[in-house]
Amino acid sequence: MVMAERQTHSGDGPTVLGADPHGEGAILLVESLIHGLIARSVISANDALEIVTVAMDVCTDIAGEAEDSAKHQEVLTILQTIALSLSHDI
Repeated sequence: MVMAERQTHSGDGPTVLGADPHGEGAILLVESLIHGLIARSVISANDALEIVTVAMDVCTDIAGEAEDSAKHQEVLTILQTIALSLSHDI
């Protein structure tokens, strides 16, 4: 499963990865729900992948209009990782 991580910069030092607890909890819950629905044959892995792909498209559209494109790139990276995880189930 994916862990929601964000990059923080500490002065001139290296980039430190830190988890946003609210985001991490939300991502874990949603990804667990998706995998649970697939395991129970409520939705197919293809359907789940399509849903994540739509979310990626929306994120890309919003990023094009937003000033904080770095944040949207982080979100897109998380969605891409979830899509990759789901593609292994197909």
